[in-house]
Amino acid sequence: MNIKMGKIISLIIIILLISISCAMPYRCIVRPESSNKNDIIMTGDLRNLLEQNPMPKIVIRVPRPAMSVTEAEEFNRYINTIEKIFIRNGYTVRDRTLLENLMKSESQDYMTIGKKIDTDIIIDILSLRFDVPNQIRSFYSSKTGGTEVFRNNNNFIDCELAKLECRITIVEKGQLGGVFTFYTSRCDSEELWFLLEPVNSLLCWAPHAMDKPVFPSLTVSYSDDDMREYATTILTYSLLSQIKSAILEKSQRAQDLYDRGVYGEAITLLNDLIKKDPSNCDYYMLYGMIHARHNRFPEAEQMLNKAIIYASTQGKKAGVYYAYANYYSLKNEKTLAISFLEKSLKFGMINFKHIHEDEDLANIRDMDAFIELLYKYEHKR
Repeated sequence: MNIKMGKIISLIIIILLISISCAMPYRCIVRPESSNKNDIIMTGDLRNLLEQNPMPKIVIRVPRPAMSVTEAEEFNRYINTIEKIFIRNGYTVRDRTLLENLMKSESQDYMTIGKKIDTDIIIDILSLRFDVPNQIRSFYSSKTGGTEVFRNNNNFIDCELAKLECRITIVEKGQLGGVFTFYTSRCDSEELWFLLEPVNSLLCWAPHAMDKPVFPSLTVSYSDDDMREYATTILTYSLLSQIKSAILEKSQRAQDLYDRGVYGEAITLLNDLIKKDPSNCDYYMLYGMIHARHNRFPEAEQMLNKAIIYASTQGKKAGVYYAYANYYSLKNEKTLAISFLEKSLKFGMINFKHIHEDEDLANIRDMDAFIELLYKYEHKR
């Protein structure tokens, strides 16, 4: 074999290898960001009401009940989930059955009936669905590290949407305050990887191999009650965020002032926020840390003790325990600082970069106990 022929054969082999490589299946994932489809209409009157009273008394109403008994029972489960979330977040939730009975027995307007059951707003659940088609035709490719579009029109991932549509009535004025539509999909919260075989444009779920059944498209659905209840939870928190949007803007402003060290303005804002929402642990936690940074330790501890009382979720508790760790570090009580830092990590604190850089923890950062604790949890995660 001469040298020229050898080069030709080598070139052919390289081309074949490249072709095989290009034809190999590769992992992909869709990221639909379904909340971008949300449709929010809120009147100025409702915004003003929620700014002055961020914890209004509410009642949930279902104006169009399900047709069959089975559907009604299933739907009622999801409405109960919505009510429980509001209650867990400190809201007073009135009995919706009483509202329905009043509306059936009396030909009176919302304002009159609402006053009889002592509520500020009525939330009508107009629609709650878990099967809205949502064909996604772009995806993130692990091969290129970027976003691609399916080349074949028959290719897509149907990330079915859960959809909550509701309206809010202001009882005192007897008028519509807003109409809201929220969306979510499993593809938003789960890492659902699939394999794409580029030659025939066929797909299958990873980690299954391409020797399993393959399809031009795949569907991600809410196939059981637990998935639907989880979707209901996400949608309800989207609604809560809108109800709290005015107060959340002020809360974020207080956090920004704290981060910039503008403590006087932060305290003024926190005093106003606590008056309007006295059971919000975040306000007391921020207030406590301002005191701690000024070495006003008795006042700081008083605020943090209030914060932990109102920390209603595991995530909130993690945040308050982390604030305690900061407080004890600033106070130079190192053993207690390490202890509360460990509690925070146990309850789900995962911002390790912040922990490593947090100036409030400077007194404990060089301790073996700190280093070992962070190594243990970073390794675990």
